[in-house]
Amino acid sequence: MAVYLLDEDICFPPPAGAEEDGLLAAGGDLRPERLLLAYSNGIFPWFNDDEEILWWCPRERFVIFPEEIRISKSLKKFMRKTSLRVTLNHDFDGVIENCRKLALVCLAQYLQRLGFYMIDCQFHTDHLESMGGRFITYEEYIIYVEKGIEEELNGSETETETESEKKTEA
Repeated sequence: MAVYLLDEDICFPPPAGAEEDGLLAAGGDLRPERLLLAYSNGIFPWFNDDEEILWWCPRERFVIFPEEIRISKSLKKFMRKTSLRVTLNHDFDGVIENCRKLALVCLAQYLQRLGFYMIDCQFHTDHLESMGGRFITYEEYIIYVEKGIEEELNGSETETETESEKKTEA
């Protein structure tokens, strides 16, 4: 199959047309509209800074379901005894450098509390597999994505309706 070349139009070829390794398209840009379209269809950019943007959609997706995160005995012990504080949106480079396992466990626990279905690891690594990651088909993956989008949209509508009702009653 040929890799689709994107231009300024915000569109993608059907994900089923991806190469065996998942490569779907090249080019385009990283405008928010294109990223939203991509992610809502299971497509993601992955490229080096000095290269053209490459867009991927693997036929199998490696994911971690938050409720299935595996925590080793040594990490559980570390988590009980550490004085480290876990925060969101602070010192990304430091976290990547020093705390990848702890950060993933805390992320999974946080996302589980929020009702998220999965963490999209995109591709397999032995490390992620040891922490509970597993493959699902693209078809299974997109069902979770669509379900999450639908719930988010319905939740937003419900919240807006509730706020309107309160204003009307007042």
